Amino acid sequence: MRRRRFIQASCSALAGVSLTQCTPVGSRMFIYIPFLAELLGYAIVAKSISDYLQGRPSPLAAVVPSIEAAMAQGGFTGEQSPVYEDENGGIVHATEHEDGVDACLAIYGPGRYTTLVEGPTIMAMYRGAKDVNRAEPRDIVRQVFVPKEEIQQNLGRLNSEVGYLQSTVYRNLSDGLVDINYTRTGTNTGRIKIYAESGPGLQYKPLYKPKGIITYDNQFDFSFPTA
Repeated sequence: MRRRRFIQASCSALAGVSLTQCTPVGSRMFIYIPFLAELLGYAIVAKSISDYLQGRPSPLAAVVPSIEAAMAQGGFTGEQSPVYEDENGGIVHATEHEDGVDACLAIYGPGRYTTLVEGPTIMAMYRGAKDVNRAEPRDIVRQVFVPKEEIQQNLGRLNSEVGYLQSTVYRNLSDGLVDINYTRTGTNTGRIKIYAESGPGLQYKPLYKPKGIITYDNQFDFSFPTA
């Protein structure tokens, strides 16, 4: 029996604190899921994807089994996250890889499949969303980092010999582009490059206007345990 492991985080307060005020502690890609979900405006609506589909009629019912099968074929058969939903009915949920290190996040727009993203891409989205949220409100962060349309799937995984053979590229909610690449730099080290920009569909609330196009261009190194 798999035991659910506690998510470790470093926070400025112990009670009543938002996850956006915390920093994930550890190297499992899976631990980034709740932090990323909150940054992108998602909230828990079900304990599992099966519970989510049983609890309500959904056009996703015909799509999810094939996506789950594709994840399992890639070795993503471990611990599963709750299902998180945004205000528009889009959902995300993740499954950990059997190696206990990598993870895969399934992203669905309202009633439709959008894309799958793996560990290094999850980490990059989290890092970018948190950095942009220091200057921009959450609704802007969502529009810059939430996928609307898959353009290019990455080839390669966290433990691939060289990393990604091609980057993850997707169109975000504002019709801008996000490009994320990952290079293996050592036995258990890697480098992630991320570029994201807002597009012509960016919407903002009255009395607030971003200063031109919002861009995020960064690279960072990280380490992970060997499987």
